[in-house]
Amino acid sequence: MNWFPGIVGGRLAMGVGVDNPRARALYERLGYVATGRFSTTTYDVMDAAGATRTATETDETLVKELR
Repeated sequence: MNWFPGIVGGRLAMGVGVDNPRARALYERLGYVATGRFSTTTYDVMDAAGATRTATETDETLVKELR
């Protein structure tokens, strides 16, 4: 089903954590390709006990060409 009639092709981009090889392998099987572009994000997380900690994640952008 084409949700956007008149639009053909394009590119879908997403980030996958560098520490998550199983997810990366899945996305690659689905046709995503690594770009070599990395980003690092730092944020605060509150756990179930109410304690706050800082987390940092690095991901690589993967893209999939749409037809």
